[in-house]
Amino acid sequence: MTIKNKYPLPLIQELIGKVKGATYFTKLDIQWRYNNVRIREGNEWKAAFRTNRGLFEPLVIYFGLCNSLVAFQLMMDTLFQDLISRGKVVIYMDDILIFSKILQEHSDIVIDVLKILKNNKLSV
Repeated sequence: MTIKNKYPLPLIQELIGKVKGATYFTKLDIQWRYNNVRIREGNEWKAAFRTNRGLFEPLVIYFGLCNSLVAFQLMMDTLFQDLISRGKVVIYMDDILIFSKILQEHSDIVIDVLKILKNNKLSV
């Protein structure tokens, strides 16, 4: 019995197809990752835990919290949806790959990415 892959192209081939022909690349790595994602106001109690000093309700998602990685990836996809849909940026978790064929276009995209990061208080 043969198991068919439900995805037409494996992830690596899809990524290679996206960057094919590009001559300029910039890779950025975000610091602190999903620890930057604010827990929605009013939902802090859902992540609360008890310590010897009382109840602690965190304001941001912390390491080991269920779905923290998914929430961060969703945030990144939402912030960069325009550049991702234009096929100029690939984002996986805290890694941003910017690629293009023309140097001027590349520098413009890098500036756009850095502006989005700055406006959302994310640092590289």
